[in-house]
Amino acid sequence: MNTVYIDTKQLNTVQLLQDYLKQTLNLPSYYGGNLDALYDALTTIHADTEIYISKYENSLDRSFNRYMERFLRVLHDAEMENEHLTVIIDKTGI
Repeated sequence: MNTVYIDTKQLNTVQLLQDYLKQTLNLPSYYGGNLDALYDALTTIHADTEIYISKYENSLDRSFNRYMERFLRVLHDAEMENEHLTVIIDKTGI
């Protein structure tokens, strides 16, 4: 089983988040670096994978907060679509 830990406290921009996801999820070089591409990548995972996410605390950047809400929704939707994917959001932080 693949296990990925995402500490949202360390990721405070869209670019940092997308770069981190590309690296930790071993996404292909052609990965588009957006939420649609992330959904596509997550729904085609064939190995059992768990993604642990630390509790997201709102930042001062409202647009990043909205992006994180959409990001979490994409993870949830991909989990519902792919039986090999489990997403665990830690309500207290990692």
